[in-house]
Amino acid sequence: MSGFRPHPLPFTSKDPRMNDATGEGEAAIRDPCLFPCYVASEPAYALARKIKEKKHKRDDAQAAEKKLEEEKSTKAQE
Repeated sequence: MSGFRPHPLPFTSKDPRMNDATGEGEAAIRDPCLFPCYVASEPAYALARKIKEKKHKRDDAQAAEKKLEEEKSTKAQE
């Protein structure tokens, strides 16, 4: 295992590595067989950044769905 030492305050928005995705390949973290290997090989901040991106995508999708439901309900009331 490499001598990786995480940032003293990992996973914070002040950590510039949370926003810098240069040099990282896409990994199929949905595959349960590859997930442990991915966690062991990638630095913790890279994994946290990918999780953060997925949460943002999920939140955006939920907001769009909620907006669509509101539009449908206003049209139904008219």
